[in-house]
Amino acid sequence: MCDSQVAAPLIAPSGVNESAIDRPREAAGGMPFALETFRGLKRKVERMMEPVRMLLWDRFALDLSRVRYLTPNEANDELFFTEETRQSRTDNTFSFKFRCFEAPLHLPNRQIAIRFQRLNPSDRLVVYHKCEGMGEDSRL
Repeated sequence: MCDSQVAAPLIAPSGVNESAIDRPREAAGGMPFALETFRGLKRKVERMMEPVRMLLWDRFALDLSRVRYLTPNEANDELFFTEETRQSRTDNTFSFKFRCFEAPLHLPNRQIAIRFQRLNPSDRLVVYHKCEGMGEDSRL
């Protein structure tokens, strides 16, 4: 199937002019790279959905009844934390992002895993040792 022939049209995101997407690259105006990227992404998704013969959002709606949400829990956000390993010093401290922290339990000279939010790493650190949560850190 040609790029000009698509099985299912995609809806453009709000704020994107549909006619600007279909214009040639030179006539697109101030953002030719972004529009070309969106056009390529639009074609890729449409080719992916072609065997199904339905819109992407309609396909999502079919699975909506099977979506289950996490129950509210204090540890839910830890599921999405990034993990790094550190070696604690003799005085039960470790460094992370050029700052010194103290482990919540007495864990001198041991390898510990710290979990943190990727976007705000020094906001909250959770310390793990041998896959067991030891608690949150104390900033020094």
